[in-house]
Amino acid sequence: MVAKGGKTGTESTFNPAKFIMNTNKTNIRPITYRQLRAIQFWLDSGRKNKAEALRRASYGKSVVRQPYKVFSSPSVQRELEMRGYGNRGILNNQKPPEPIRVISLKPAQKIDFSNLPREFLQDLKERLAQIPD
Repeated sequence: MVAKGGKTGTESTFNPAKFIMNTNKTNIRPITYRQLRAIQFWLDSGRKNKAEALRRASYGKSVVRQPYKVFSSPSVQRELEMRGYGNRGILNNQKPPEPIRVISLKPAQKIDFSNLPREFLQDLKERLAQIPD
């Protein structure tokens, strides 16, 4: 069966603009205990995975698959604003953190011992022999 507009009942389109809400409304529901736990788990994990935060906050599978439904609610958005986090959980007036870059170290340069006096080399060998393994 085809519904009005030529779409079947199983098709749906997601419009993210629909879920961006004004947090200045006065009739926002109070935040729930689970929402607070999800926010705390998400912030504690470095804002990496909203779905994992929802799992840890005891949400069901259907909600975990659609984390935007919890995190775009006006009460959660207001709580993030009150904690100093804006949209997407980034601290106000700050850029997202840069990813950590691994710097490869160059191997140590070889030391030329050919120009050293024999007494110095002998003393160095004796001192190295005293170092325990």
